[in-house]
Amino acid sequence: MNIRWDRDNCRQTYQIFDAALRQMVNVDMVVVCLVRNELNGERKLDSKAVYSEMANGTRGVPYMPRPFPKGMCKIVAIIPKDSPYEAPEFISTDAHQPVEEWSIKPDGTYDKPTGRMVEDFGYGEHNSTSSTTLGCGHILSPDERRTFVAAIQAAWANGETVTLEVG
Repeated sequence: MNIRWDRDNCRQTYQIFDAALRQMVNVDMVVVCLVRNELNGERKLDSKAVYSEMANGTRGVPYMPRPFPKGMCKIVAIIPKDSPYEAPEFISTDAHQPVEEWSIKPDGTYDKPTGRMVEDFGYGEHNSTSSTTLGCGHILSPDERRTFVAAIQAAWANGETVTLEVG
């Protein structure tokens, strides 16, 4: 299964088999990637620092969030979540990108960039109670998310690899 996400235009498309029509149909959904950071002035330096995610899922270093990286990645898991920010599931990918580490002040707020680059993982798609994410795709419609998750699970059941092309 191949999914295409035009991140800048907030449109994601994929195909599923419609049993009633007995043919493949295109599904088009809205997926937004609004990130608060120092570049757009939406994340102030006096706010609590956000931490990157390591490849093994553990907490990394303080950084300023960046949008989901463009390019090709795989959807690797559907992870149940109960946090309103990601519930009821997180669509996990193997996407990652270099981000700059920031030093923090004793109170946990941002100080300044260190110049050291690290890899940030943990990018995926989910519904959210927030209009912004830390770089993930925000699927606006719960119904579209349900259909999308079902399509991914059906593809996996058929032995398919599920890829996400972000442009």
